Amino acid sequence: MKKLFAVLVLVTVAFGTGSVIGCSDATPDPDVGPSTRPRLSLTADKAEAKADGQEKVSLTFTAKDGTTPAAEGSVISVETDIGALTGGQKTLDITVAGSQGKAQVEISSTQLGTATITGKYKGTASAKLTVKFVLSP
Repeated sequence: MKKLFAVLVLVTVAFGTGSVIGCSDATPDPDVGPSTRPRLSLTADKAEAKADGQEKVSLTFTAKDGTTPAAEGSVISVETDIGALTGGQKTLDITVAGSQGKAQVEISSTQLGTATITGKYKGTASAKLTVKFVLSP
């Protein structure tokens, strides 16, 4: 019976009691329960765009505190390794607008290749995706 208890304790410590949805690199905070843990997801309106600096890909972040949408004005830090975000920047802080926890930004590029876009919310929740920039989609 003691061995079974030890295994259950190890599983609980290794996997925690909550899940992180839509995040690629999230570190659970032991002082925050699953119902309030920050979460972040990221979607794009397309996976590929022309590398002409004109065609843009719209990125939508959805931030939550547990299951509740993030408050309007909450900040999401965004960065890309290729291309430029809205305003010509590689890094940018964007804010949640409205009551759904959503924030949007665009990316474009003159460089061919695959851009990795990463967002962070409250330091513990992150999400990333890739967009491919090609000669012609």
